Amino acid sequence: MLGIDRSGFYEIAETIADRDGHSVYAVREITLEAPGQLYRISLTTTGSHEALLSRFENIVLPFAQLRHSQVPLLCDAWVSEDFFDMVLLIPVCKPLSLKGPNPFRDADEATRMYFLRESLDFLAAMHDQEITHCHFREDCLGVDKRGVLYLHNPGIAERLIAVQREEDDDLGSSARLKLSANMKSIDVACWANSVASLLIGRTVLTYEYEEWDETELKKAETAIFGDLGSASALGKFLMQCLKGRMFDSVGYNSAREALKELDRIPPVPVFK
Repeated sequence: MLGIDRSGFYEIAETIADRDGHSVYAVREITLEAPGQLYRISLTTTGSHEALLSRFENIVLPFAQLRHSQVPLLCDAWVSEDFFDMVLLIPVCKPLSLKGPNPFRDADEATRMYFLRESLDFLAAMHDQEITHCHFREDCLGVDKRGVLYLHNPGIAERLIAVQREEDDDLGSSARLKLSANMKSIDVACWANSVASLLIGRTVLTYEYEEWDETELKKAETAIFGDLGSASALGKFLMQCLKGRMFDSVGYNSAREALKELDRIPPVPVFK
């Protein structure tokens, strides 16, 4: 069951985002003085309150069991009359973006492969718990002052907001993405899009996976092989990930399966 209201245990430092139906705050846990983020989702559904809370638990409880040193820890989750609140403990790190530091492209060969593997390992750890991310993009990743890569945004808030709006495919509500049974494969495709964009230094495909088509994939293929080389094993792997199971492709059933293939690929060449 979801816990009691523990909002008094957290000091709000600033508002990170304030959007329709939910807000995100930077907080500090008072006892441990640990940094984190508080997600507050408005309970505006017209359906059964008990049914909604049950659906929230179906997502929150598996994530609470996830243990990965570089993935945010779910610290608290509770429900008030008007809000669902959730606190994630997130290390202080700077989210990656194409306009900022880009360790995927600028690092040495060994570090670049480490970042590629680690970022896919985050997804694999979630998939092992039957958790899907749904909105993986490069600003979900962050690097701390030591150069350690973290999953800065595990996507759980987006999933809960989708539940609130009755858009979550895996829970039997209205369809939002094609082939909803293949959400893990879609996660892998979105991961590949993000890391390919970081590797070549420019956006490969839009973040909206359902908007991809064969023409867009062909453009992505040209961009990836144009940068990594036409014989690049990594380029071929990334394209296989991008196609997923949406385009009559074999794809990968999960991040764990894709990770095994990535481990067989030689290090990518150093960019000049």
